Amino acid sequence: MKGITRRRSFWIIYAIASAAALLVAVRLFPLAIPIVNLDIKISRDEAIAAARTLATRLQVAPEGARIVARFAHDATAQNYVELEGGGKQAFAALTQGERYSPYWWEVRLFTLGAIDETIVRLKPDGTPSGFARRLAEDYVHDAARKALDAADARTLAETRARADFGIDVGRYRFLEQAQRTQTSGRVDHSFTYEQPDPIGDARIRLTLVVSGDELTGIAPFVHVPESFGRRYQELRSANNLIATLASVSAGVLYGIGGCILAVLWLARAHWLVWRPPIGAGLVVGALLAASSRTRSCSWQPRASRVARFRIIRSCGGCGRAKLRRRRRSSAARSVGTCSCHSSSHSSRRSTTRRIDGSAGGSRPRC
Repeated sequence: MKGITRRRSFWIIYAIASAAALLVAVRLFPLAIPIVNLDIKISRDEAIAAARTLATRLQVAPEGARIVARFAHDATAQNYVELEGGGKQAFAALTQGERYSPYWWEVRLFTLGAIDETIVRLKPDGTPSGFARRLAEDYVHDAARKALDAADARTLAETRARADFGIDVGRYRFLEQAQRTQTSGRVDHSFTYEQPDPIGDARIRLTLVVSGDELTGIAPFVHVPESFGRRYQELRSANNLIATLASVSAGVLYGIGGCILAVLWLARAHWLVWRPPIGAGLVVGALLAASSRTRSCSWQPRASRVARFRIIRSCGGCGRAKLRRRRRSSAARSVGTCSCHSSSHSSRRSTTRRIDGSAGGSRPRC
């Protein structure tokens, strides 16, 4: 082995192969993993502070709310635009424009033990682009105005969206309206609008939600045709099959050719150096085991508390007994609905009325 590495021809061939591999990687990497030039002007802490300020000003933050944040993006819209809506250049232009922001900060303000939480959505530059407030079914802000008609609710939604978020609904055309009556008598309305300029067959839409006499949701989204979803699943199935075959082939070649035949050949030639790799492997394995144990210890108590809280909240007095039965059962066993409360759960009723416009489509849940 030392004789091979001392030859000049070996290093020349090695350098040529390395340069060829580098060129192939440079050419294929942008195709396999597209690079998006995105200017994120606010950090996570700044997004949390901005969301807290906005929620406090709009009076939609629960009292003593906890806050978590994440950076999210619309993967479905990205897949459609890059594959059928104009390519990667069209998606890059969408990220730089004002029509729709496929990337955003999502800040959740919530309180444990209460069905009252708000999710604030901020663009990468910190501009508010939407929010969604989740309320209990029996929540009523003003009993005298808990059941607005569709016209008054739409006027309220458009006025508050323009005043609080600077959204000009005049740039959209009205598409559809739906309403739902809760058990408390509160009527929730949702109004969906659509921009006139499409992205291929996709449409940029906006949903405004009114609960009683309050605006509780602003959700911009891209409506992608259902036919693309089916085509994309077929494409993913083919890609997954190719990836599986490649993984199996690589495993067989590496396992049989590299780990067995090559090791035997190196051992017969007395070129096999095994002590340093075994020592390094033991050190890396010990570090990974310690890291996984640390993660499990740090997350398990919180997961237990959340599971205990959810059972007690949903089943009332029998929650503790059910929790004990769950702890004695296997970890994979799921907990069913409490029989003592099945009648109360089934007694919940709500009426829904939907008025469809020119085109239907799925809307995000607010």
